[in-house]
Amino acid sequence: MNDDDVFLELVATLSAALPDLWSRSADDPCSPRLRVVYDPTKECAETGEILIGLGFAQAVAGETVDQSGVVLQNKGSAYRSLSALLQHVADDQIDHWWHCLGQPATPADLQATLYVEDASPDTCLGLVLFLARVFGVSQAALPTLWCNYADRWEQGDVRTTGQPFASWGCLHSALAHDFIAPQSGAAPDAQGIETAFPICLRYLLGLLTLGVIPDQVPEILPLEEHHAARLYLRQEYQDYLHTLTSAECLQLRVPLPGERRALLVDAYLTTEVMPSGTRKAFLRNDTEHPWFGQGFTLMALYRPLAEGSGDDLVISVDPSAGVYLRALWQALERLEDERWDDERPRDRPRELKSYQVETIGDDGVTQEISYVGPNQPWYDEQGRYTLVAAPKRLADGRLGSRVTWQDVREQLWACYNPAQTLRFIPYDDPTGTDALPESVRPSLPLHRCPASRDTVGEKRLRVVGWDAGNSEPLALTPTLERYLAACAEAEHPAGVPLDALPDPRSFDFLKLLGGFAVVHGHGVLLIDDWCNERLNVDGCRQEFDQVAARLRSVHEIGAEAMALVERLQHGLAQGRPLPYRDLVWRLPNLRLRLRTTLFRTRAASEDSDVLHFRETLEHRWGLAGQLAELNETLEQLDTLAQNQVELRTNRLLNGLTIYGFPAALFTEFFGNFVLQKWSETGSWVDGVHWHGLLLYLALCGTGSLLLWLLNRSIHRFGGRGRQPKASGS
Repeated sequence: MNDDDVFLELVATLSAALPDLWSRSADDPCSPRLRVVYDPTKECAETGEILIGLGFAQAVAGETVDQSGVVLQNKGSAYRSLSALLQHVADDQIDHWWHCLGQPATPADLQATLYVEDASPDTCLGLVLFLARVFGVSQAALPTLWCNYADRWEQGDVRTTGQPFASWGCLHSALAHDFIAPQSGAAPDAQGIETAFPICLRYLLGLLTLGVIPDQVPEILPLEEHHAARLYLRQEYQDYLHTLTSAECLQLRVPLPGERRALLVDAYLTTEVMPSGTRKAFLRNDTEHPWFGQGFTLMALYRPLAEGSGDDLVISVDPSAGVYLRALWQALERLEDERWDDERPRDRPRELKSYQVETIGDDGVTQEISYVGPNQPWYDEQGRYTLVAAPKRLADGRLGSRVTWQDVREQLWACYNPAQTLRFIPYDDPTGTDALPESVRPSLPLHRCPASRDTVGEKRLRVVGWDAGNSEPLALTPTLERYLAACAEAEHPAGVPLDALPDPRSFDFLKLLGGFAVVHGHGVLLIDDWCNERLNVDGCRQEFDQVAARLRSVHEIGAEAMALVERLQHGLAQGRPLPYRDLVWRLPNLRLRLRTTLFRTRAASEDSDVLHFRETLEHRWGLAGQLAELNETLEQLDTLAQNQVELRTNRLLNGLTIYGFPAALFTEFFGNFVLQKWSETGSWVDGVHWHGLLLYLALCGTGSLLLWLLNRSIHRFGGRGRQPKASGS
């Protein structure tokens, strides 16, 4: 029988024995013979106990630990996974553990309590490897492919472990997390972990029995657990896609070892409420959504429900990318010291590589290793800095960290923002003198370059040139474009914070001949990239001034028009007549000013790039819409003025009709009679028929009164129409 057959025979035997070992039986008072307990505080193993990933092994502890059970623990050893430890552990140690279990002859004879810290792939495979070694399987017969896979997975490698839906690690994790509900505080869901462990172990044994390759798991397998795992994994993938809409996706400049060079990588920052064991795999293997198309190399998660566990704030990078987070770890530790002042506990420092101090003897050999850090520092992944995690709770129950998620975001940006090392040459003197000679222009970070147009309440213009002394090219990533837009939007003398980065939809990025422009609603940034062709800075400046002047005039004329509208509304509300003078005299003035402004601020350049720049300015600043709205307001006021003129004319005609028509009518009858003797006598006393004149005036007055009453009745009742009768009348 070859080695593979020996191991598979053990797997088959274990698979057959486990159902009885897990189950309770009224005939067996010792049942269940195998129990799973989640207790992360467990440190020593008593008789009949197996600690998996917990406790202290005797060879690792600094002092002798008296324990009669089995401790399977790789922490503190030379191995980074439990699977690697059990693959290489010596036979005499295996024999010792066999005796601790009571020397069972077969897996069916096992009786033990398993204390676990999780139901991860490494924990489950570690138990299988342990039982295989205990029941006689040699090191050479162990499945090396699976051991290496678990070792890479435990180190955070999700690239070489297969695509998510073909990866045992992803499928296993999705299956396990379906049973683990999110909990408030540092304590995970103990019952969920205890339930998930036997199911995940059964899934692993099924895959081993079928001879599956761990990074090439088929889509269809005759396993109930496999079908469930794929369903849960599909649901977690949908959750991942949903988080992309709310996550902060950036491109950051993270140092390579030695910190002399750096790599631009995609970063993913988000808050995670529901735990996911596969999000990291989706992030690292995503080639569609990251800007570089090579997965999200950096991941920063905030888990509010895990506060105090050390998993509430976690920042990690893909180990295969070759970058590390030492600067971030140092910044967070400095910030913790500032927040704690002198109160940070240091009486029992955690064993952390970054705080390790070695005492070297005269012979050059390390005599003593001590630690000088705080009791709960930020985790440094044993000095590798590929994972940085928050401090855990202190022994007295207080939180070990006073740094918030917002602090982590800002420190991450401060350490790795892509514009950190870039320098630009301002084209404007901070004192206000434009066009400094190139020989005396300083080289500055962009946020410190002065703006040439920055009047209060108006748009700002910042013009800079690329400093040829920059050691790296200008990589125009979406994050850098947002940084440039932030510099166009406002002044940031202390640097651009992460929260000041504007949304990509709030600005336009234009590639022009000789450089590019960033147009924001509050300002413009022009960058001359110093290529063979120089940017037409003067043309862009002129169009900026023209559009800004046009926008300012539109605002001023619009404000006057709105003030006129408000006066009209106020007058109507109080029942006063409309101000005829304002309508008839001021409207032509407003229209003339508007037309003059439009002509004076017309495009002055014939350069297509400059004209495109101007069109973008007008669109981003909403000039066309404001002009249309102003013209519509003036048109409505003009119509109102015309109505007012017509109303006054109609009133005049009404007056002439009411008072002129009776006079003209009765003049025909009384004209000759009243003045019959005027031509003969020429005297007002004898030449006028006074009784006839009085009758004429009385009839004219009576006729005018009747016409006035008739006109009033028409205006009052003419527009009402017949009122409908009330129902039932």
